[in-house]
This record gives sequence, C-alpha cells and structure tokens, in this order.
Amino acid sequence: MDSWTENSISETWQSLNEAALHLESAWEWSKKNADKASAATIDSSKKVSKKIAQVSGWVGMEIAESIKALEREIGKQSKNTKKQQS
Repeated sequence: MDSWTENSISETWQSLNEAALHLESAWEWSKKNADKASAATIDSSKKVSKKIAQVSGWVGMEIAESIKALEREIGKQSKNTKKQQS
C-alpha cells in the first residue's frame, strides 16, 4: 500500500471518529439525551473508525454509510439548535 493510500485511510478513520465525538458533544451541550438514531450512529461510527484504524486495508460500504448517517444526524442536530435559538 502506498503512503497516499495509508494517509487517506488514516484521515478517514480520524475524521469519522472526530465527527462522532463532535455529534456526541453536541448532544451533551444541548443538555438532552441523544435520540436512538443519533446514539446508534455515534456508536456505529466509532466502531467503524476503530475497524479502519486496526485494519488499514479495510475499505467498504460501512465507511460511506457511517459518513452519510453522521451527515444526516448532524444536520438534524443543527436544525434542532436553530429552532431552539429562534
């Protein structure tokens, strides 16, 4: 595996993990418990990021699914925050 691929994989698992942690922090900041979908997305994304870190050659649909789920849940949290600020 070339260094570009290794760097990309490393950046992917780090970004995925950071996004999950930020979403988790957003829920904590809002003083509300994460709903089931967000909690499941956070948990799944953390697990996937660990898999990527442990198995550098592992690439698949789980990455794309986790990123899409995080995007959806972050968008939902953003909308909830905007509603609370109005």
